[in-house]
Amino acid sequence: MDKSIKCASANDKGNIYELNNVKFAYEKELTVDIDSLQISKGKITTIIGPNGSGKSTLLNLLSKNLKPNDGEILLEGTDISRIGRKDFAKRVSMVHQNNTAPGDITVEKLVSYGRTPYKSLYSLGMNKEDREKVNWAMEVTGVTGHRDRSISNLSGGERQRVWIAMALAQATDTIFLDEPTTFLDIKFQLEILGLARNLNCEYGMTVVMVLHDINQALHYSHELVALKAGKLLDKGEPFHIVKPEIMRELYDVDLEITEVCGAPFVLTV
Repeated sequence: MDKSIKCASANDKGNIYELNNVKFAYEKELTVDIDSLQISKGKITTIIGPNGSGKSTLLNLLSKNLKPNDGEILLEGTDISRIGRKDFAKRVSMVHQNNTAPGDITVEKLVSYGRTPYKSLYSLGMNKEDREKVNWAMEVTGVTGHRDRSISNLSGGERQRVWIAMALAQATDTIFLDEPTTFLDIKFQLEILGLARNLNCEYGMTVVMVLHDINQALHYSHELVALKAGKLLDKGEPFHIVKPEIMRELYDVDLEITEVCGAPFVLTV
């Protein structure tokens, strides 16, 4: 695997997110308990950790789908609790792990729903800017040729691209991807990860993902956030985090880290 598989990080743009003393509990069971965490602007950050470590919960807190029980989450210095839903949707978009839509809805129609934050109650149809954004989103994700097809007639990888296109139509600077490669064949996994890299490299988007595959996280991220039992175990560049001693503490398993074509690769021992 080539070391250049991910785009080199851009100049330091500071932090887009800052978390301070954030706690969240489901039915009194503490799921996320983070004293301090910063998410870099203009980079790809991937959240890793074992099942039940709070990865998706953290992503939902960052995307305002969940509200912390305590603490503050700042988006470029402003507590997200003070940002209205519509304004927030113009700055941050999210593709969930499980997405549903009527099977007969067309690709173009679904992507156009990404323009909802820019519509008033009295808006009818799409204006010129809406069409431009929708067309751009479909072009970037490679689904333009499917615009008139129904979602039910697409493969899993194609559907995932359509959901990402809908998020891109929101015209945000930040996109969250919750386990975007789950249930996909390896070909489509690499296509989705390549798309995430392209969004960052070509369009300067901040990308925050949750991934289970350590090798994919290692080679498609600028930074990793390692969670265990809802707490921040470590954060940093992938080659700093993916070390035998940290992986042992994170996953309770011994991993061998070797080199394949001159780049680090994780093997289970």
